[in-house]
Amino acid sequence: MSLIKKRNTIAPAEGNTFFETLFEICTYLLLTGYFLFYDNRSLQLVFVCIGLAGSALLFFSKAYLSKLKLPLNTIWYLIFFVLAELSALWAHSPENAANSYFRLMIIMLVIGLGITQYIDNVIQVERIIKIFVFASLTFSVAQFLFTPISNLTNGYLGSSIGGNNTNTFGYIVTIAAIASFFFAYIKNLKSYYFFTIFSIICCFLSSSRKSLIVTFVGIFLLILFSHKKKNRFAHLLVGVTLAFLVFILMFEDEVLYNIVGERFESMFDFFLVGNTSREGSLSLRTYFIEFAKILLKEKPVLGHGFANFVTIVDSESNLSMGYSAHNNYWEILADLGVVGFIIYYWFYFFLFIKFIIKMFKEKDNEILALALTLLICQFAFEYGLITMASFYPQIVMSLIYVCSYASNSKRKFHYSPGNNVR
Repeated sequence: MSLIKKRNTIAPAEGNTFFETLFEICTYLLLTGYFLFYDNRSLQLVFVCIGLAGSALLFFSKAYLSKLKLPLNTIWYLIFFVLAELSALWAHSPENAANSYFRLMIIMLVIGLGITQYIDNVIQVERIIKIFVFASLTFSVAQFLFTPISNLTNGYLGSSIGGNNTNTFGYIVTIAAIASFFFAYIKNLKSYYFFTIFSIICCFLSSSRKSLIVTFVGIFLLILFSHKKKNRFAHLLVGVTLAFLVFILMFEDEVLYNIVGERFESMFDFFLVGNTSREGSLSLRTYFIEFAKILLKEKPVLGHGFANFVTIVDSESNLSMGYSAHNNYWEILADLGVVGFIIYYWFYFFLFIKFIIKMFKEKDNEILALALTLLICQFAFEYGLITMASFYPQIVMSLIYVCSYASNSKRKFHYSPGNNVR
């Protein structure tokens, strides 16, 4: 007897299909290889092709069995992509607008589409998030193995192999730490406490202040949102106390002070005292934001063209290193104006409101706590990170989105034809 008897019904299926399992393997290899071989474009391309193949095969296998429609996150990013490409018509540098991120944005569209085709329920959401965590653990361990012990305490862990930016590494291990804590604290998978601690250690060694702050804030939010935990407020108080003790230790322990404590001290000097002599990074970021504000005033509606902030700041200042604004909000406003800002961020606010509503309606759906936490952390990260055309943040946005429609069933289901519109 056929599992699917009639149109518009949901039929149970035992375990993953072959193509779903293949997609999981390909996604793990992609997430791991993309980071490890960031500087080796040939090897990185191999892992990208593996990821694309996994997504394409899954998509066509689903299409063979049912009618597929574009999910909302793909429509959102596709519209943003089209605007970015069209901005070459009015851009300061048409070539930058059209070519800088064309291939990468196509890759992110395909992988994001693959993730949405893979997900039907919370079980699959948890599986794909675990794959992200294990990929993070893989290249974090690789960083430790290939970084000389003498260099581990100088900060900036994450660029030893692969040549990736430590801010990117900090972002990834932050997401991994928060997700691991979700599995440990809310799902009662105690082994994930080890992964949480390891990811937090990686945050420290990356010397990324925003990663450390967002990691602890994300963990506190998860505790706060875990309404099934009777003692969550007591746990929150313990967590805040531990974080405070760690914070004090950063200034008392010489090793921790050299890694990240000194950077926090200079940050406080910058914001509280106005001392800019010790804080070149924040001074530069402040300059970029002010420069972006000027560009927005010049062309407030459509901006100066996608990926053009870098070109303009290089040509009109003494800088010549291809700096971004280090702020997603202001760079979008400078590049694509108010129109681009609305097209990009409406999706974030849509998800935020949807998660708030669903958390009141679906109190048994624990994955919503993680989704809302990650979305809030994404908002925070984007004040100091460019994410609109960045690989890992867009993967995380796909993971956040699938939480908005995944069924909270404990059984695995596959949508039958006509019932799988995301």
